[in-house]
Amino acid sequence: MTLVVSARVPDGVVIGADSLATLSVQGKGTALTSAKCPECGHEHDVQIEVELPQGLGTLSTLPYSLKLLPLHGRLAIGHHGSAMIGSRTIFSLLLEYERENKPASLRDTAQGLAEWLHGQLAETMNVNDIPEGKSALGFQAVGYENGEPKTFVGRVGRKPAIDEKLEFGVTVSGETALVTKLWELPRQHSQMSSAYNAWSVLDAADYIKFLISTTANFQRFVTMVPTVGGDIDIGLITPHGNFSWITKKPLVDLLLPEQKGGETNGD
Repeated sequence: MTLVVSARVPDGVVIGADSLATLSVQGKGTALTSAKCPECGHEHDVQIEVELPQGLGTLSTLPYSLKLLPLHGRLAIGHHGSAMIGSRTIFSLLLEYERENKPASLRDTAQGLAEWLHGQLAETMNVNDIPEGKSALGFQAVGYENGEPKTFVGRVGRKPAIDEKLEFGVTVSGETALVTKLWELPRQHSQMSSAYNAWSVLDAADYIKFLISTTANFQRFVTMVPTVGGDIDIGLITPHGNFSWITKKPLVDLLLPEQKGGETNGD
């Protein structure tokens, strides 16, 4: 699932994501049960088709996925949900989108990317099979538009859609259950409210790391299959410069060699 977090603070937009991908069997499975025949009264073994609950069909977790990458230098995309469409990773599809499309405004890029990914998804499945209100995958597109820091949240389900997040603040996407609970505390205790408009970019980076690592650590101690974990990649976009890495795993330098020199701090 992944947890993507972006923070809009006075000196920049910071975005981070974990690296865990979950390999699972989706759809339906079979189960062996017994049924009593109403005519003869004997019990017989019967194989039935059942829906697999989330997590039950999990085969393994892969901790080195790249869920965050720059787009056209001035934007950044963090994605969650399905890590693949057909036989291709979302990472490779994003690189293709960058090659095939000219730089555009943040809003137009977010809208165009949502529509393009929806088209890619529709080539591999019937998107009408996606439950109403659900998404197969999603993303955050962050950067500046008209001098203002913004986050656009994209959803790719039956239809593509984007939502705009303005002003200083933090946006989470993906595995948000624990973060949502943490954010309920300021409603009861006003002294726990966060002063986003006073944060430095490193405050924002530390907060992003806190939310992602806390979610990952919590999942160690519950019965659910982990959906957040691995290295945490964090990037920065300022009003005056291109995307830079704050922290990244070594794999980034192999897959995105042109980004190797853009790191400001961290690993």
